[in-house]
Amino acid sequence: MPDDASALLAIGIMGAIVWATRLCGFALAGWLVRGPLAQRVLQGLPGCAFAAILAPAVVRGSATDMVALVAALGLFQLTGRVMASVALGIALLVLGAHLFPTAPA
Repeated sequence: MPDDASALLAIGIMGAIVWATRLCGFALAGWLVRGPLAQRVLQGLPGCAFAAILAPAVVRGSATDMVALVAALGLFQLTGRVMASVALGIALLVLGAHLFPTAPA
């Protein structure tokens, strides 16, 4: 089991990587060609991020996970807002975990 120092180090390294990724993204964004293909790719990114976040719930496949997934996808279809959909999905997963706890494995 990792100690507190190694956990803090891992969190710090992950934060630095995220910061560097964002900084490089902003720096490289000016070099992008703004053609129709780039536009289609950029429009598809929210859906890709949404799928990557919810994929573990699909793999687990419990009833709570499926309800959260369907609700989040429905909200995304209605509003087109990724963060609101992800927040709803996570809220339903947390609520389901508290209402329907499972036995430890």
